[in-house]
Parts: sequence; C-alpha cells; structure tokens
Amino acid sequence: MCAQIEVLKKIRKAGKMNGYATELAEAQAEDYVTFRKEFKEFATAVKEWQIKQDAQMDLVIKYINSPADQERKDGLVWTELKKLARSPLGRLIIVLFIFCLGLAGQRIMELTGLIK
Repeated sequence: MCAQIEVLKKIRKAGKMNGYATELAEAQAEDYVTFRKEFKEFATAVKEWQIKQDAQMDLVIKYINSPADQERKDGLVWTELKKLARSPLGRLIIVLFIFCLGLAGQRIMELTGLIK
C-alpha cells in the first residue's frame, strides 16, 4: 500500500483532521496509487514497443550489411546477359567474340613461334 494511506489512517485515529479533509486526502492517495499503476503499465508498453523497434532496426541493419543485395544485383546482371545471349544480336556478338579470341590466339602462337 501507499505510505500516504498509512499516514492518513494514523491521522484519522488521532482525529486531527475533519472528515472532508480526510476523505479528500484518501481520494488523492487512491488517485496517486491508480496513476502509479497506469504509469507502470504505460512504461512497460513503451519499453516493449522500443524493444520491437530495436529488433526491426537490427533486421534493417542486417539486411543492409548482408550480401543479399549484391547477390540480387548480380542476379539481375546474369539475367540480362542470358536475355542478350538468346537474342539474334547477342548470338552474333558471341560468334564475333569467339572469332576474335581465335585470331588473337593464332597471333600469339605466331609470335611465340609455335606455328608459322
């Protein structure tokens, strides 16, 4: 119980205050106890909300620092390369690239003296 209520009981036993003053003091003490309970409930609700927010922020930070975003970007690049390879222009580019590699390889072999 609240210390105010204990003091009020002592005052009532002593008869130092009239009835209305005692009732007012008791009502104030009860209001204080009620307010304190409500405030504790509110404080715990705020703490729980803050814990949830911290957990969500941790998830956001983990997502930002994770390799998932880079993997997603790499996946997009790979998807675009596959689309290009399946188109007629992409196939032409691949054939020309292979042809250029063959010519470069032949030139290197001529310079090293492996073929004449």
